[in-house]
Amino acid sequence: MRNNPCKTELKVARSQRNKLRTMSAKLKEMCCEWDGLSGWLETESEPLILVRRWGLQWLNDAEK
Repeated sequence: MRNNPCKTELKVARSQRNKLRTMSAKLKEMCCEWDGLSGWLETESEPLILVRRWGLQWLNDAEK
């Protein structure tokens, strides 16, 4: 990677990918907290996780 002209872009993409993974774990945890309290909030939080998955997949594809 030392001579890679996209070195900075790769670092940013990896950093964002790691942040998205962390966000995903926190969103899943938040969804679980609503279990038994509000079915709507529990299920409507799911689209946030799906959007995060899309972003993570996009970053993984971009790195290849």
